[in-house]
Amino acid sequence: MADPTKRIHRKEVIRLAELAGDEARIEDRVFEDCQILGPAIIVPQESGFFDSTWTAGGGSVEAILWEVPPHHRLIVGAILVRLCEFRK
Repeated sequence: MADPTKRIHRKEVIRLAELAGDEARIEDRVFEDCQILGPAIIVPQESGFFDSTWTAGGGSVEAILWEVPPHHRLIVGAILVRLCEFRK
């Protein structure tokens, strides 16, 4: 399990649901050259994805990226990913 007190994670296997914990949020982190594992639905806010490759077990990008219509104000069951950077 990833250390929940670390701000920078390098070359680690990260299980988003475990790192998010009961609060269902991950904030102010850098993930560099990490393997990100789900299953998880994330809501990125003020986060960046730099030189990242996201795969869905051979599926299409549409299988892992879901667009939320602008009129939806409430998202239930997702992990908030705020002020994070994903590199490589």
